[in-house]
Formats: sequence, structure tokens, C-alpha cells
Amino acid sequence: MLSVVAVACSGDGEKRASEADINAAKKAARTEAAKVLELPEGTMAQEKAILAVRAHESEIRMAGFEECADSFAAEAQRVMMPVLNAQPAVIE
Repeated sequence: MLSVVAVACSGDGEKRASEADINAAKKAARTEAAKVLELPEGTMAQEKAILAVRAHESEIRMAGFEECADSFAAEAQRVMMPVLNAQPAVIE
């Protein structure tokens, strides 16, 4: 998935990402966030998927696509947080 977003966010050497670049990052974030929300609430599998989303954001950022990484992170948070905040804490 990183390569898809990184290529989409290449911007032809420009320093700022285009609208299409940012939209591609947001679409990837929505896809990954949806996968997180499909997993059983409060499980290790869901936690692992959340960490994978954060890792993907970091990979995009480390590749030099700051604006795309910011958009990716914000969109993932927008999709996941209302649902994850509504879940009761799991204490084992």
C-alpha cells in the first residue's frame, strides 16, 4: 500500500501535494481504517491493525510526503475515532 500512496503523492517533483495526491492518501486511509473497524473490538488483532495504520503513516512521512502523511493520518483518525472512542475498555 505504501508504494501506491507514495507514487500517487509524487507530485512531479513539486514540494506541495496536489489535490489528487491528497485524495489518494485519504482514500488509502479510509480503506485501512475500515479494516480496523471490521475486527473484533478491543482485540489484539484490532490493536495490531491500528499500529499498521500508524506505521503506514510513518512510512509515507519518511518517504518525504509530509502533506500526504498528514492527510492520511487525519482521515484515518476521522474514520476510526468516533467508533473506537465508543467502545468500552477491555480489561483482562
